[in-house]
Amino acid sequence: MLTNCSNRKHLYILKSGARENIKHTVHHAERKCFHLPELTAVNGILIFDNNNFLKLIPRLMKTILIKLMLLIGLTPLSAIAQQTIEQDMLLNNLVGNWTLQVTIAGLQTTHDITAAWVLDHQYVQLKEVSHEKDNSGKPLYEAIVYICWEQNRNQYSCLWLDNTGNGGLSAEAVGHANANADTIALLFTGTDGSIFHTTFVYSKATDTWQWMMDGEENGKLQPFARVTLTKN
Repeated sequence: MLTNCSNRKHLYILKSGARENIKHTVHHAERKCFHLPELTAVNGILIFDNNNFLKLIPRLMKTILIKLMLLIGLTPLSAIAQQTIEQDMLLNNLVGNWTLQVTIAGLQTTHDITAAWVLDHQYVQLKEVSHEKDNSGKPLYEAIVYICWEQNRNQYSCLWLDNTGNGGLSAEAVGHANANADTIALLFTGTDGSIFHTTFVYSKATDTWQWMMDGEENGKLQPFARVTLTKN
C-alpha cells in the first residue's frame, strides 16, 4: 500500500521492463511523505501519484488488439492507402489550366477549364467557361464539376452543374465510375431511365485528356461530343 501524503500535486511515472524490481522513496520538501515497497512491473508503464492511484497498462494489450483486428478480416490499411493514392494520382492529372476543343453537332467551340483540389483535398473542382457568348454577353456554356474517389464505395463520383438548367442537385446529375487504369467512365442515369456516358481518358504520353460524351438508346451509344483538353 502507498501511504498518503498531504502534498497531492506530484505525479510520478516509472517505465519498467519485464520482471524489473523497482524501489523508490519519495520525499517531500519538508518531510518524508511515503515509502514504496518493492514492486514488480511487467512489460508496462507504472503510474502512481500521492492519491494512491496505481495503474498498469501492458503493451501486450496493443499486440492482442492488432491481431484480433486482422483475424476478423479487416482490409489491411496499407492496401487501402495504396488504392487511394493511385486514384488520387489520376485525378491529380486533371489539376491545372486547360483549353478544351469540342465538336458538337458538327460545330467546333473552345472552352477554358480550371481544375483544382478543394475542400481539404477531397474533390477536384473543374470550372468550365466557353469562349462563345450569348446575346447578353454571358458565356454560352458554363459549368462547375466536382469529381472524387469514394473509397468506401470503391468508385469515382461526379456532380455536374451547368447553366443549361437548375436540376443539377438531383440524382441524375451525379455520375459514377469504377476504377479502370487511366479511364474514368462516368455513367449518369436520368429519372426517366435515360443513360448518358461521359468518359475521361488520360494520355500519359501527351499529358492530355480526351472526353467522350454519348447518349444511349436501346443499348447502343449515340455520340454527342468529342473533347480534347490541352494543358496551357
